[in-house]
Amino acid sequence: MPMWPSRSSAQAAFDVASRSLRSGGTVVLVGLAPRLVIDALAFVNDELTVRASVGYRDCHGELIAMVDRGELDLTPFTTDVVDLADGPEVLTRMAAGEARGLKTLVRCGTAP
Repeated sequence: MPMWPSRSSAQAAFDVASRSLRSGGTVVLVGLAPRLVIDALAFVNDELTVRASVGYRDCHGELIAMVDRGELDLTPFTTDVVDLADGPEVLTRMAAGEARGLKTLVRCGTAP
């Protein structure tokens, strides 16, 4: 597998992701992990890469409240809003490099 997104901060999830990669592959950390142990020899020998996302701890409630009060406008960061049924097509376009937007929001239910 060329890339494995690890969405868990558990060591076991990272280990499985690392062992599942082919030579030259990348583990993408999506989430917060206070500490992960990396088998440096395996990463060097197999030319593996680790990439990490930006995460923020315990601030989502405050940010959601700011959006709700109109103090934070996220419109400039939102490129598109799609229905859940269109999600697979959007992901396919993103994987093919055809989607160049900053953020695409997926509408999971009917709008109020």
